[in-house]
Amino acid sequence: MQGDGSASGERRVFRSQTMRAAIGTILGNLPGFLLGLAILPAFGVGRDTDAYFFAYGLALFPFSILYMVVEPTVLPVARNAAVAGRESFSLFVRTMYRRVLLAANGAMLVTLALAVIVIRFESHWTAAEKTLSLSSLAVLGVFVVVGAANGVLDSCLYALDSFLLPLASQGIRTCLPLIVCFLGPHGATGVLVMSGTLVVGEIVRGIWLWIRISPHVASLPPGELKTFGIWSTAWPQAIAMLIVSLNPIVGRTIAGQFRPGSLTLVDVAERLLQAPLQLITFSVVLVAGARWVELIRRNSSELRKDVIRGVRAVSIVSTGTAGILVLGFGLTGNILADHLHIPLTLSWKAVLAATLLGLPGAAIINVGTRFLTAAQRTSVLPFFASASLAAVLVGDLVGAHIIGVAGIAWATMGVRLATAIGFLIAIMRVIGQLERARTGDTLLASNATQEVA
Repeated sequence: MQGDGSASGERRVFRSQTMRAAIGTILGNLPGFLLGLAILPAFGVGRDTDAYFFAYGLALFPFSILYMVVEPTVLPVARNAAVAGRESFSLFVRTMYRRVLLAANGAMLVTLALAVIVIRFESHWTAAEKTLSLSSLAVLGVFVVVGAANGVLDSCLYALDSFLLPLASQGIRTCLPLIVCFLGPHGATGVLVMSGTLVVGEIVRGIWLWIRISPHVASLPPGELKTFGIWSTAWPQAIAMLIVSLNPIVGRTIAGQFRPGSLTLVDVAERLLQAPLQLITFSVVLVAGARWVELIRRNSSELRKDVIRGVRAVSIVSTGTAGILVLGFGLTGNILADHLHIPLTLSWKAVLAATLLGLPGAAIINVGTRFLTAAQRTSVLPFFASASLAAVLVGDLVGAHIIGVAGIAWATMGVRLATAIGFLIAIMRVIGQLERARTGDTLLASNATQEVA
């Protein structure tokens, strides 16, 4: 009965933490969503916004890769450092922050160099537009560097079971740019001011995260100073993220071969998928991943049950969400298409339905990535990424040839589901390895006890 009560209590804690993480994710992303809606009405569509979105897209590429590598790989190591004591955790946070700052600076220098080359050959851009784009990218480069380093602080707070505030704080970065859209200057000056305020917002967020993490560090018990690193697990994750980032390019390139608007249709559908996927990833999956880190660290026999329970929860939530969205967009698809200026002659509903039905597969892929990172078994991730990219390329080509642009969406959905099954097999295999290792440790301890007796 006591065990049942303990398990029930842990499930209540998990649900509570998941709810806080979901609220934090919504609060953190809401200002950015509003900013996306406010930019075009405030600035209009023209050369200034072209320059801004070009620079923002380039900056977002290294930022996304760096953050998605740093956040999951730092978390399990930060948990171990926290267990080692106050000194080890404090040293780990400071060391990782400095190293990610250096890595992000290097990534942005490469991005800027590539941008100079690309913009130089943009013959239809004016000199003023090229200058504005490079200036905006240089400013946004500071955002990339600081934001990637702040990912270390986010992960360390997650490792200490603090989810709401780090996730909600991500809204700080877009509050000032949102004000600029309504009250600030417009035109080229407004673009630079908006880029600058995005940087200021991220710096303010970083200061606030340092303030929030300080009492957590002070509350940890003292211990022997130990050093921890993440690079052995971070490099495979980084390679996998670089490969995965090519997947959307494949679909968009193939869609671009069809009638005008097809590429936009595929892009809009993917963007609609990302909203529920991000909510699931940074609520259920994030909290479950932090719990798995602790169970693996303790070599707990409850790991298999907990992972199965987490996979079941993500499957139910993602499948239900996909069904509701498909039904809702099926009823309102024509209205949405009219609002987005998408011609009804395109396979709008078919592409949207196929893309959204890929939500369960995409969510399980994120579960698998989170678990393998928690177990520090990331060496298999580049294989999954490469196999997925190859399958997407072949599947999209075949699907597009058979049924047109909708075939791209259906093929991508199929690849996501197949990859998800592969991740589930990998998860069970790693759990089996951990269980065999635990059984071996138990036998060795038992034999040692018998010898002493």
